[in-house]
Amino acid sequence: VRNYYSGEIISIEPIPEIFRQLKRRFSNDPNWKGLNIAISNSKKLINLNVASNDGGSSSQFNLHRNHKVASPDIHFVKKINIEAVKLSKLIKNKKQIYIKADIQGSELDLLKSIKNSDFDFIKAIELEVSWNETYINAPLADEIFVFLRGKGFVPIWMEPSYSLRKFENILQSDVIFSRKVA
Repeated sequence: VRNYYSGEIISIEPIPEIFRQLKRRFSNDPNWKGLNIAISNSKKLINLNVASNDGGSSSQFNLHRNHKVASPDIHFVKKINIEAVKLSKLIKNKKQIYIKADIQGSELDLLKSIKNSDFDFIKAIELEVSWNETYINAPLADEIFVFLRGKGFVPIWMEPSYSLRKFENILQSDVIFSRKVA
């Protein structure tokens, strides 16, 4: 991220063990803040399924068959309860923020937790989006793209991050969205 963006960054990681690892990455960067919480469109306690791949596939949603076929060795090993807050609560009075969130199906909930007026202060948003179901009942990329276009954001970078090779389907991509140029 620091190769092309020098402003403020907020990283969100709900799993305590993974947050400690993340904290080492940003501890010497005064403009990079990490938060050991979950984000939701309402303040609540989230029941998070922690995955066996060092938490990488952890989600509040259950694994879809596509995920199980693509990675049959991944399963949930425990559940944790984590406090969730609205993102607008964390970014008020901030300017030019880069938001990076890898939240396995909860992307749209995160976006809806941002007040309309707060979108003006966001420089870019990096999300992992699902093109095909990987989590049961989780929103797909189409919904996220439509929502962000409505807020004035367009994709400026994309890279496949998870695929179902057997069927040649891209399941997920990392996408960076930024303000569209007039």
